[in-house]
Amino acid sequence: MRRLAKTRKDRERENCELGERLSQRDSQRIQSERERLARRGSEGEEAKEAPLSFSLAAAPPQDPAAPVGQAERPSGVFDLDAAVSRCYGNYDMFQEMTRHLCGEADPLLDQMRAAHAAGNARKLADTAHRLLGTVLYLAAAPALEAAKCVEAMGRAGELSAASAAVERLAGEVARLKDALRDHCPRRD
Repeated sequence: MRRLAKTRKDRERENCELGERLSQRDSQRIQSERERLARRGSEGEEAKEAPLSFSLAAAPPQDPAAPVGQAERPSGVFDLDAAVSRCYGNYDMFQEMTRHLCGEADPLLDQMRAAHAAGNARKLADTAHRLLGTVLYLAAAPALEAAKCVEAMGRAGELSAASAAVERLAGEVARLKDALRDHCPRRD
């Protein structure tokens, strides 16, 4: 157990070190992405500012009368700089993880619901763990905490509240997918 904990700490330290050494190319790509999003905002397609790291404290209340496309992006959902850092400083890998989340999240959530309905706590925990791995790379704290909660309930065999936890996770994943929309790789 101590050996695994030390290994995890080593991995966390390495990820921090990698994050501090973002390559020049990826830093430039992130900056060009910021500029592209800002240009889109000035053309009226998106919100005027395109923050790359989100904060719950800075989230203004959304105006229900605002035209579609003018609403603020969800706040507190993920941190772009931390996500790229966790993807070894590689923006392309971050985009691939984003694509992976968008492709696998809904089927995994359906599998969690089915596992809960069948009373299969192990399957629930294992499926939540698969989604947790992707969310971890995307530095999405709310979705990560929700996935950890579902996994822990499954591991403990506590299925009574698992349905609500899975639905909370589904809501966090939907918010995350919306926040990542501008970072999804485009395939033509």
